[in-house]
Amino acid sequence: MGATVDWARLAAWAREEGFGAGEGTADADGSIDVPGPGAPLGVAVRLAPDRVLLEHSFQLDPGELGGATGTDGETLSARASLERALDEAPGLLRGEIRSTGGTASISLTTTVHMDGLSKHAFVRAMDELARTRRSLDRLRADVARSREMLGSIHAGMEESRRRMEEATRREEAEAAPASTTTAPPPGAAPVAIPTAAPAWAPTHVAPQSGLTAWPAPDPSAQPVARLQPGTELRAVEWNGAWARVDAPNGWSGWVDGRLLVAT
Repeated sequence: MGATVDWARLAAWAREEGFGAGEGTADADGSIDVPGPGAPLGVAVRLAPDRVLLEHSFQLDPGELGGATGTDGETLSARASLERALDEAPGLLRGEIRSTGGTASISLTTTVHMDGLSKHAFVRAMDELARTRRSLDRLRADVARSREMLGSIHAGMEESRRRMEEATRREEAEAAPASTTTAPPPGAAPVAIPTAAPAWAPTHVAPQSGLTAWPAPDPSAQPVARLQPGTELRAVEWNGAWARVDAPNGWSGWVDGRLLVAT
């Protein structure tokens, strides 16, 4: 390299190419900040014995590195997307994601060796930093939009699930047998299974579609349980189409007796 390269010359090269560098006063660490094109792009320029080191770091938004689950179960990870982009950075440019406590940042570094240092090489390295930062910003915006879209999709799916459950409960209540409120004819009485049976034994099982249970023979009451298909039950009392059943663990409730499957 011909002329001696000092801080003033490096800053002048950047300023001449439209990077908007200042006078280039070195700080205590022997570095200067060179803004980039467009929005200020702070680049620390450090002069080592055999190379010029360029570094640009920027903070990420809180929670930006988190992931979101897609409708296919795959996880959309912002960290993984950024790491892939950094692995594909041009030339000698290297990138690193740094996480400390609750904050995260990305550091971009590149090198221009003294034996190849020229205004062209220096400005090209600065341009690679600026273009990589803009590319990462576009990627971050795309990931943020995708995560927002997934959030809306999940919210819609949850609302649809809630509405389907409400519709199912209404249909079950409408299909339940009517409550028997009139007095039985003379001589007629509800049939009760003796409670002093020697041992509990099932008389019926729940049908393949399952079975809804109520606290009383009243279809307007809130159901208390949903019995799984094949659940063993014992009918202990009948009231019209209603049947009071119990289970081996002592649970009991009223069900639509017409749906019971005899054992």
